[in-house]
Amino acid sequence: MKQLKNQRGLTLIELLAVIVILAIIAAIAAVAIGNVIQNSKDKAILSDAVAMLEGAKIAHMDGSCGDDDICKKEHLEPFVEDVVMDDKDQVEIKTDKDDGTKTYEITYKKFEEIKNTNKYGVESPVEASELLETLNGGKKTTTPPAGS
Repeated sequence: MKQLKNQRGLTLIELLAVIVILAIIAAIAAVAIGNVIQNSKDKAILSDAVAMLEGAKIAHMDGSCGDDDICKKEHLEPFVEDVVMDDKDQVEIKTDKDDGTKTYEITYKKFEEIKNTNKYGVESPVEASELLETLNGGKKTTTPPAGS
């Protein structure tokens, strides 16, 4: 009678089980990574819009926006770097007649490219305070008034 040697290794069934488990983990990771990438793209659009708002504040104080208090693409370009703007993109500055406070309202075509509308959905035109709140995950933020 032959004695079998104590063999070490994996059976075919064990190997298949490991491969199936790894495939499930990879599928879950792919979906999670895809969501992270899309959220990053959406936040980049919102961040570009905030950069346009900040540029509009500077352009408005500089007198570059003209008399109608609307900063268009050509007014914003010298004050905003690395933001691709459409010809219809603009920031409108509204001044309250009673207390003189300014509100900034942005129209930005790239808002249409946001995929996660439940979390980051904004529609043009949007006020600066709402935009900042959306970018900060729903937390209220205050921006200092222009010129302070």
